[in-house]
Amino acid sequence: MKKVVAGVFALVVSLGAGCVTMTPEEIATEYERQLKMSTRVYLDKKAEDVILAADRVFRLADDDYAISYSPTGLHAQRNWQIYLIISGSCGTDNWNLTTQKLPQGGVKVIATHFSYTTNTPRTTTEGGDTATMLLNLMPGTASMTTRPAIYQLFFARLDYFLGKRTAWVTCKQAEDLFIDGSLAPFCLVANDHTPDAL
Repeated sequence: MKKVVAGVFALVVSLGAGCVTMTPEEIATEYERQLKMSTRVYLDKKAEDVILAADRVFRLADDDYAISYSPTGLHAQRNWQIYLIISGSCGTDNWNLTTQKLPQGGVKVIATHFSYTTNTPRTTTEGGDTATMLLNLMPGTASMTTRPAIYQLFFARLDYFLGKRTAWVTCKQAEDLFIDGSLAPFCLVANDHTPDAL
């Protein structure tokens, strides 16, 4: 119950952050949009089916995803780094997947992605002296993903393992299919394995 309350609180905070002028109707509309984006119902599946399928989705996306389980879901997390000429970026992708058994049978699934990203200076050596480049140094940012692209890719891949979709969607294909938002949690400095490759 604490996880559900925390998730709803994070959603409400993300709705209100930077949107002081939103009307109650606009907030309600945005709440519904985000909930719809991150929720699916599988009437012919059990929670265990979904959790095991989601585990496979994350393990294929990148070798660095660490996965932990609860009775009703899982948490997947990976750390990543990108090095550029004078700076770099690093961050953490966090996914929470929860399932809820439905009275009529089947399961409701909610998946949320939360990221933390920071740009860091690079240390360079010039003329024997070590200097830290401070260009492009920015404070870290933390945010819940509220654009649909990565959720569309996640659920397309989940559907594949649940027998709802016949073809696996690669990151290259996803760039053309899912254009509203970032695919980085699966496609940036990621292995992007396919099931048949394994």
